[in-house]
Amino acid sequence: MNKGQPGTGPLVGAEFGISAEKIMETLGQAGYKSTSTRRVVVDLILRRAGYFTAAGLCEDTRLIAPGIGRATVFRTLDLLNELGLLEKVHLADGSHRYTICQSQRHHLICASCGSASFFEESSLSDLLQQLAQRTRFQIRGHRLEVFGVCEKCQTTEAQSLALAT
Repeated sequence: MNKGQPGTGPLVGAEFGISAEKIMETLGQAGYKSTSTRRVVVDLILRRAGYFTAAGLCEDTRLIAPGIGRATVFRTLDLLNELGLLEKVHLADGSHRYTICQSQRHHLICASCGSASFFEESSLSDLLQQLAQRTRFQIRGHRLEVFGVCEKCQTTEAQSLALAT
């Protein structure tokens, strides 16, 4: 976490109806052990707002529980992603970030600075309904990542061009 003591902020996941107990229960139902080390990682994830990196989570884990290694953090992230509890967002530069899974997330990703943000688009739901009807395909979910240049980077690029001329 970037501000304050890691692991002491509000449980952001609660906003989305996600609790550590629910995640640990899902792990158990999928045949995985509910270990105390996984619980620490899950608690730290649930205190993060928005997107986060594995490196940042590893740093926070090291500060809270030095005995938990990077491999455990990465395996937990992969497992939670595989179970649909976390979403792995691929950035334009090939790196990725994670975010707590919500229903049908859409992402805008800046190819210049790597920032990512969520967006909702109701007409996309209509389009998916039409697609399902037309193709007789039962859509169970979707993922949308839109790559471009954010407003801040556009401004910076415009200023750089103005200075160059």
